[in-house]
Amino acid sequence: MSEASDTMGILHQNLIDAGCGKDLIEACMELAKANKWNRLLPLLSKHRINL
Repeated sequence: MSEASDTMGILHQNLIDAGCGKDLIEACMELAKANKWNRLLPLLSKHRINL
């Protein structure tokens, strides 16, 4: 389990828990590392709709 201060580790685990596939997780992590949240959120919204 990730420590509370490990933001990227927590994000990664949350994506796994949300049922995201490997490609989506990789894309989200790259966008998060680049601080491009405005591009990441639509990807997660699309995943949520598909659930």
